[in-house]
Amino acid sequence: MSGDTLLVNFANHHPADVADRMDNYAAADIVELLEAFPPAVACPVLSRLASRPLASVLKIISPRQLGAMLALGHYSDVIALVSHMNGSCQQQVLAAAPEDVQEQLGRLFHTSLKTLSGIASPEFVRVELDNNCGAVREQLFSSEIDDEQPIFVINEFGEYQGIVSPMVLLQQKNADRRIAEVLQRVEALSGNTPFAAAVGAPQWTRFRALPVVDGQSRLLGALTLEQLVRASNGLTETDSGFGELVGEVAASYIDICANLMEITMGRNTIEPK
Repeated sequence: MSGDTLLVNFANHHPADVADRMDNYAAADIVELLEAFPPAVACPVLSRLASRPLASVLKIISPRQLGAMLALGHYSDVIALVSHMNGSCQQQVLAAAPEDVQEQLGRLFHTSLKTLSGIASPEFVRVELDNNCGAVREQLFSSEIDDEQPIFVINEFGEYQGIVSPMVLLQQKNADRRIAEVLQRVEALSGNTPFAAAVGAPQWTRFRALPVVDGQSRLLGALTLEQLVRASNGLTETDSGFGELVGEVAASYIDICANLMEITMGRNTIEPK
C-alpha cells in the first residue's frame, strides 16, 4: 500500500486528527493536501479545521473543488462548511459546478439563507481565554474597532467560551486578571437555527448581541435582535419605515433591560479611584 493510499485511508477514518495537525499550515499547503484526497474524504477534513485556517482556505480554494466536496460530503460536514461561506463564495461555487449538481447546491445555499449562519455578522471582537484583561483593553483602545462590537472569547482550539463586557475590561482592578476569570458563560445560538426559533431565545433579555456558532462551537459571527427581526420580516439593512422602527425600539428595549439587570445584580460597576 503506497504512502498516499495510507494517508487517504487515515484521513477517511480520522478526519479530525488530520485537521488538528494542519492548524499551523499555510492555507496554500492545506489546499494542496486536500487536492490529494477524494472530495468525499477532503470534505470532513476541511469542515474540522479551526476557524482561522478554515476561513483562509475558503478564500483561496478552487470553487470547483469546494463544490465537489459539498456534493459528495456527509450532510453534517456540508452544513458546517456552508455556514462559513459568504454569499460571494456560494455564488462562485454554484457557477463553477457541473450542471448535474447545480440544483443540489442551489437548494443547499438557499436553505442556509433561512438560518442564522446566513445573517451572522463578522463585526465582533475575538479574544482568547489566556489573554490579559489590561492588554486586551490597550489593544482595543489603540485599534479602530467599533466600541459597540461584542467581545467573544475562544479557547486554544478556537471554540467559543463566553462573552466579556467592555465595562469589565475598563475596571482597573481587572487589569492583571485573565479573560477566563471575568467572562460570562452565555449560551451561543446555533447557526442552523431558523429565524423564528431564535427570536425567542432568553439570552436576548441580557445581551444586545449574541454569538452564532457552528456544530463544533466555532464562531460564525455576531447577531443582534434588530438584525434578526429584520431578517425574519424579510427586511434589508437599507429598508426604512415601520419595520426599521420596530427593530430600533426592540434593540433599545433590550439595552435598557440589560443595563437594569447589571445595576440590580451589581455587575460591571466602575469603582471610584
